[in-house]
Amino acid sequence: MKSTKKIYWLFILATLILPFSCNEKENTEFTDDDIQVVEDDNLTENIIENVDNTVDDEIYQLDINGYSTTKSAEIDNICRVITIDKPDTGINKFPKVITIDFGDGCTQVINGDTITKKGKIIITVTGRYWLKGSTRTVTFENFYVNNVKIEGVRTITNNGKNEKGNWTWTIKLDSGKITFNDTAIITINSERTRELVTNNTIERSDDYFLITGSETGTTVNKIQYTKTIIDTLQKNFTCPVFVKGSIENKIGSKTFTINFGDGDCDKIITVTKDGISKTVDVKWKRKNRIKK
Repeated sequence: MKSTKKIYWLFILATLILPFSCNEKENTEFTDDDIQVVEDDNLTENIIENVDNTVDDEIYQLDINGYSTTKSAEIDNICRVITIDKPDTGINKFPKVITIDFGDGCTQVINGDTITKKGKIIITVTGRYWLKGSTRTVTFENFYVNNVKIEGVRTITNNGKNEKGNWTWTIKLDSGKITFNDTAIITINSERTRELVTNNTIERSDDYFLITGSETGTTVNKIQYTKTIIDTLQKNFTCPVFVKGSIENKIGSKTFTINFGDGDCDKIITVTKDGISKTVDVKWKRKNRIKK
């Protein structure tokens, strides 16, 4: 009789515990919402980095060519138009206002990714590219990357060389807004530091940036997030995505860690939540996973 009662109470206890353990397992699994947030975040990262690289490349080329748009246009065949509104002539006369106009669309294929820009990037430059203390203030006019609208004010300040002899820049984004469509909007305020590693060569193709910093904002679901680079990110000049480093993203009550790998330009990231990891293939076009 005692044995029967013991089995009975063990059965009751098991039925009480099992739902809690199942719920705990379910809560740690990746939902469609989780994957949507991660993909949106990484698409946003890639777009903003692409814009930063575009601005950096254009100002670098203009600077070494004496702010001659004719000479700079000979560097590549990209279908954008550059104009310079400068109050005085001469390479050392500042500020200069540079407009990069992509018109109705300029398309490049980079490492198999099709990237189309349209609209205008407007840059106000206060000094030479390598001048410590010089700034670039970047604004946008109906500017899109792959039909994603970019807004905000980006301020880039030259900090000079660090203790390793590498040039660094502080990059702030104020009132940033990424619009995937009329209802899917991400807001961003961020501050990051970019360190340029040149490998002591004149070729830009083997250069890369090391990036640290943090940001805050809201997701497309209007949930507050705080994002911190916990392992320095590496962005190669020849790759459209990060190749190294990791980010911790706290979104509401959830924490995601995104690892970008060990140096390969493979567009594969590893996302970890509550000890469970999942690989995600980063795309340059948004996929809406949430069914309304």
